[in-house]
Amino acid sequence: MKFYKISLIIFLISTFLELFANPQFGNQVDLGLIENDEIDEASGIVASRKNNNVFWLHNDSGNENVIYAINSSGNNLGIYTISGITNRDWEDITIGPGPDPDEDYIYLGDIGDNNLQYEEKYIYRFIEPDVSEFQDPVFDVISNVETITFQYPENILYDAETLMSDPVTGDLYVVTKRYGGNVDYVFRAAYPQSTETTITLEEVAQLTIPDFLGYGATGGDISSSGLEILIKTYSDVYYWSRKLDDNLWEAFDDEPLMEPYSQEPQGEAICWKADAMGYYTVSEEYMEVPAHLYLYPRIDNFISLSQLPNSLYQPSETFRIEWSPSDLYCEMYYSSSPGGEDLNNYVPLGLNGIGSIQSTPGNVGLGIGVYYCVLHNPEYNYTSVEFQLIVESPQAVTMMTPINGSVITNTTPIFSWEANPGVPYYFLVLSDHPFTVEEDEDGHPIVIGLQPIWQIITPNTSALYGEQDPSGYFTNNAPPLVPGITYNWLVANNYGNDPLFTSKIVSSPFGFEFSSEQTIDSPILILPENNATILGDDLINFQWSSVPGAMNYRIFLYEIREENGSEGYYPIWNQITTENHINFNAENILINAEYAWKVFASDENDVSSVSTDFRFTYSTIIGTLRLYVRNIDGSPVGYANV
Repeated sequence: MKFYKISLIIFLISTFLELFANPQFGNQVDLGLIENDEIDEASGIVASRKNNNVFWLHNDSGNENVIYAINSSGNNLGIYTISGITNRDWEDITIGPGPDPDEDYIYLGDIGDNNLQYEEKYIYRFIEPDVSEFQDPVFDVISNVETITFQYPENILYDAETLMSDPVTGDLYVVTKRYGGNVDYVFRAAYPQSTETTITLEEVAQLTIPDFLGYGATGGDISSSGLEILIKTYSDVYYWSRKLDDNLWEAFDDEPLMEPYSQEPQGEAICWKADAMGYYTVSEEYMEVPAHLYLYPRIDNFISLSQLPNSLYQPSETFRIEWSPSDLYCEMYYSSSPGGEDLNNYVPLGLNGIGSIQSTPGNVGLGIGVYYCVLHNPEYNYTSVEFQLIVESPQAVTMMTPINGSVITNTTPIFSWEANPGVPYYFLVLSDHPFTVEEDEDGHPIVIGLQPIWQIITPNTSALYGEQDPSGYFTNNAPPLVPGITYNWLVANNYGNDPLFTSKIVSSPFGFEFSSEQTIDSPILILPENNATILGDDLINFQWSSVPGAMNYRIFLYEIREENGSEGYYPIWNQITTENHINFNAENILINAEYAWKVFASDENDVSSVSTDFRFTYSTIIGTLRLYVRNIDGSPVGYANV
């Protein structure tokens, strides 16, 4: 049985000074074995941006002059020989812009120098081949390879294992790998890089990330937006974010964030997902243990939503959306069903803004219904998490049967009402006490006198009394109808299969009386005595008088809440028993509050009666819980479900 369901949405509006101040990534997900046995010393990996779900890898020094294509399941898609070059010490691979603006280029870094003996290092550039993630393995040759020859300033020799391309500027970055010492150096080859003469790299930053057994950076990558940077060592992964108008190397002025990483044997390679919604790592084979492809999925989002449409909006009511960074341009998209944050599943709404959007559903042509929305930045191809915009009907539900003021004799009446266009669900409540819907001083509807005995949320326009709730939210144990009682019922529009999404636009309740020629005596409540105070007892023993002919009893317990100057009954617990007493485990359910309880008695013919209400006050030790929702780095979260 369900005692409470508390859904609380906390909106914490915070200031974000950087674009991606505190990204969050999940733990390692093993995507499987890398199928191609030739990939046994994987030193570099990059995710293709034009070939969906395709990755390029290469082996370490002394291996063949080939690169390998795999998909995200590790399946072999092909071996591509790079014509005219050798694998002296290939250490990393990246993708970026090049001479033809309509092409993606692969950059292959022959930048390793374990023995510090090579004055000139090489970066090979060629147009990325077309590959399908579903293709059978192919053997192909890549020609038309250009060579970028470089040296370090003052002809100092460095070993390096990190090559990165800035998609914003086309600049190339090489990060040295220390062995001993405290610094890894970041060097830049400004675009366009010459393929005719030897170029000298420019030192632009120094990294003081912790080493592992004396070794520094082993791999790195820049996201497809150019705004996020990952660099790894053998033991850790580090993250930097770049501000919109900054040079990339200025990001290294900030302290990096350490991201999740489960250490792999000789794990050197790392790359972003093509959409930057996570990063991949791969290791070399070790002691005959084959290499695996691992994903660390992103669990936050680039666009941090700080204000959402958190209500039900009539067509003429204004909704507002705000996000961080506040200077980021976004367009709003929508769908009538969940789109999985894949932009192909949404339609442009025609709304856009920088930092915020404000409009009414009617202004953008949205009819009654539930819409699944995202924000999208076309410049960097960022998409927000999905959120809902609910446009509610201005029309209350037209209720039909039982007719208002009628007398019925059916113990299981059918409740029916007319459909409202665009409304997906309906919330039905039946009370065995008259209630009214009025307005408070602010004009908001309030319910006075409600004592619910049966509640459901259904997509249908009728319901049989006592049937189980189709939404699963309420676990109903509806009591039998009792002669002589006036029942009130109400149906309201609902937009989320949850009471939280019930409209406040309602009509007046309908009333009816149940009549039966047969009657039985009503139970008389005994314990707890009326208006008793119970001091935090673990068990409460409920007792009532036996009723001649009764086959079973149903007990109902309610919390009494004072709201807007009136009392409301909120169901807490109910149970069926054949005895005239029952124990209730109160310790983990009741709070400091006033409660009411009553008992129904039913005979073999389902003729029923009900007791009067008794009340008691439950008193227990309580504390106060304050929720501060922050991410793992301690910064406030834009919003969270608790």
